[in-house]
Amino acid sequence: MVIDYRLLPNDGVRPSYRDRRYAAKGFSLCTEFYSPDYSKKPLPDAKDYRRTLYWTPKVIFDDKGEAVIHLYNNSKKTVIAVEAEGITPDGKPVVWKTDFKTP
Repeated sequence: MVIDYRLLPNDGVRPSYRDRRYAAKGFSLCTEFYSPDYSKKPLPDAKDYRRTLYWTPKVIFDDKGEAVIHLYNNSKKTVIAVEAEGITPDGKPVVWKTDFKTP
Protein backbone atom coordinates (compact mmCIF):
# COMPACT_ATOMS: atom_id res chain seq x y z
CA MET A 1 0.00 0.00 0.00
CA VAL A 2 1.32 3.43 -0.95
CA ILE A 3 0.20 6.52 1.05
CA ASP A 4 0.14 9.86 -0.70
CA TYR A 5 1.13 12.16 2.20
CA ARG A 6 -0.02 15.20 0.20
CA LEU A 7 -3.62 14.09 0.82
CA LEU A 8 -3.18 14.04 4.63
CA PRO A 9 -3.64 17.15 6.80
CA ASN A 10 -0.44 19.23 7.01
CA ASP A 11 1.08 17.02 4.30
CA GLY A 12 1.38 14.20 6.82
CA VAL A 13 3.56 16.22 9.23
CA ARG A 14 2.70 15.61 12.89
CA PRO A 15 4.23 17.94 15.45
CA SER A 16 6.00 16.26 18.34
CA TYR A 17 4.38 17.33 21.61
CA ARG A 18 7.38 16.35 23.71
CA ASP A 19 9.49 19.06 22.08
CA ARG A 20 7.42 22.03 23.22
CA ARG A 21 9.17 25.33 23.57
CA TYR A 22 7.96 28.09 25.87
CA ALA A 23 9.09 31.69 25.70
CA ALA A 24 8.95 33.62 28.95
CA LYS A 25 7.83 37.18 28.37
CA GLY A 26 9.75 38.57 31.33
CA PHE A 27 9.29 38.75 35.06
CA SER A 28 8.20 41.19 37.69
CA LEU A 29 9.99 42.13 40.87
CA CYS A 30 8.28 41.30 44.13
CA THR A 31 6.79 44.24 45.94
CA GLU A 32 5.61 44.60 49.49
CA PHE A 33 2.35 42.74 50.14
CA TYR A 34 -0.54 45.18 50.58
CA SER A 35 -2.05 44.71 54.03
CA PRO A 36 -3.66 47.91 55.32
CA ASP A 37 -3.93 48.66 59.03
CA TYR A 38 -7.41 50.15 59.38
CA SER A 39 -6.88 50.84 63.09
CA LYS A 40 -4.52 53.69 62.18
CA LYS A 41 -6.55 55.29 59.39
CA PRO A 42 -10.21 55.71 58.45
CA LEU A 43 -11.97 53.01 56.49
CA PRO A 44 -11.90 53.68 52.74
CA ASP A 45 -15.07 54.62 50.85
CA ALA A 46 -14.52 51.78 48.38
CA LYS A 47 -15.11 48.22 49.55
CA ASP A 48 -12.08 46.04 50.18
CA TYR A 49 -12.39 42.77 48.24
CA ARG A 50 -8.89 41.37 48.66
CA ARG A 51 -8.78 37.57 48.39
CA THR A 52 -5.55 37.26 50.38
CA LEU A 53 -5.71 39.25 53.60
CA TYR A 54 -2.28 38.49 55.02
CA TRP A 55 0.90 36.94 53.73
CA THR A 56 4.38 36.88 55.19
CA PRO A 57 7.36 34.68 54.42
CA LYS A 58 8.60 34.71 58.02
CA VAL A 59 6.50 34.33 61.15
CA ILE A 60 8.35 34.51 64.46
CA PHE A 61 7.16 32.04 67.10
CA ASP A 62 7.62 32.38 70.86
CA ASP A 63 9.12 29.77 73.22
CA LYS A 64 5.78 27.92 73.36
CA GLY A 65 5.68 27.61 69.56
CA GLU A 66 2.89 30.17 69.21
CA ALA A 67 2.59 33.29 67.11
CA VAL A 68 0.00 36.08 67.12
CA ILE A 69 -0.91 37.64 63.78
CA HIS A 70 -3.17 40.69 63.44
CA LEU A 71 -4.98 41.39 60.19
CA TYR A 72 -8.05 43.20 58.98
CA ASN A 73 -10.81 41.39 57.13
CA ASN A 74 -12.19 42.56 53.83
CA SER A 75 -15.66 44.09 53.54
CA LYS A 76 -17.62 40.83 53.33
CA LYS A 77 -18.79 38.69 56.23
CA THR A 78 -17.75 35.23 55.13
CA VAL A 79 -15.83 32.10 56.01
CA ILE A 80 -12.09 32.72 56.11
CA ALA A 81 -9.77 29.90 55.08
CA VAL A 82 -6.52 30.04 57.05
CA GLU A 83 -3.58 28.16 55.58
CA ALA A 84 -0.05 28.02 56.95
CA GLU A 85 2.88 26.13 55.48
CA GLY A 86 6.49 26.07 56.56
CA ILE A 87 9.60 24.13 57.40
CA THR A 88 10.81 23.32 60.91
CA PRO A 89 14.44 24.06 61.88
CA ASP A 90 15.24 20.37 61.34
CA GLY A 91 13.75 20.40 57.80
CA LYS A 92 10.32 18.83 58.34
CA PRO A 93 7.42 20.31 56.33
CA VAL A 94 4.44 21.68 58.29
CA VAL A 95 0.97 22.28 56.83
CA TRP A 96 -2.00 23.63 58.81
CA LYS A 97 -5.46 24.57 57.48
CA THR A 98 -8.69 25.63 59.11
CA ASP A 99 -11.83 27.67 58.33
CA PHE A 100 -13.72 30.04 60.58
CA LYS A 101 -16.65 32.44 60.20
CA THR A 102 -16.16 36.15 60.62
CA PRO A 103 -18.32 37.84 63.29
